[in-house]
Amino acid sequence: MQPPTKVIGRRVGAILIDSLIVFAFNAILFFLMAQTEEDIIRGLGEGDIDLTTSTYFNLDLGDDQYSLVGSDFTIWLLITSVVGILYWMVLPGLKGWTVGKLITGIRVVKDDGTCPAGVGKNVVRQLLWIADYFPYFIPYLTGFIVALTNDRNKRVGDIVAGTLVVRASAAGQPIAAGAGAAPGAQPFAAQQVAAGPAAADWYPDPQGQKRLRYWDGSAWTEHTAD
Repeated sequence: MQPPTKVIGRRVGAILIDSLIVFAFNAILFFLMAQTEEDIIRGLGEGDIDLTTSTYFNLDLGDDQYSLVGSDFTIWLLITSVVGILYWMVLPGLKGWTVGKLITGIRVVKDDGTCPAGVGKNVVRQLLWIADYFPYFIPYLTGFIVALTNDRNKRVGDIVAGTLVVRASAAGQPIAAGAGAAPGAQPFAAQQVAAGPAAADWYPDPQGQKRLRYWDGSAWTEHTAD
């Protein structure tokens, strides 16, 4: 039976699904806003386009060329950037999932199992893709290797942000702190049941009100300890 963080295959699937969704949105928006070569020529003739000052993004499909010119390119870039931030950082920060993670049955949680992990932590873990993506010509290679070689399956972004990716059924439950836990984490006597809910026991309080809170095997209780 696998522990809740052994979901690397699902994580790869989620990345592929999410990347396809974002790519499709960006492409559809591009073609909705783009001008054809004939539009560009017409704009040059009418004085609407100045080649010396306009910014461009061109895409050739066979014999056809589609372009975003001037402010259209700026607007497209702004919209796609905002949507990217909302999708990759804010959504998982507030919900614990993206569409890809929802489909593959995984969630982003804090080191103690609290879900969602919060926008701040998800911003950090996404910015750290700059390290996980290395060496770039083989995308995600560093993150994949790092996640395979530590006991909590953290990529670099998770290590820095203090997050885990777990099966959806384990989200919100205490996750035992093993050898690969963040510095300062206390293992107590906690044990994670690999195939299901964590065993009833005292765990670090995910609400941060006390040092310990009692997990009855299915939900957090009001019983706390200093």
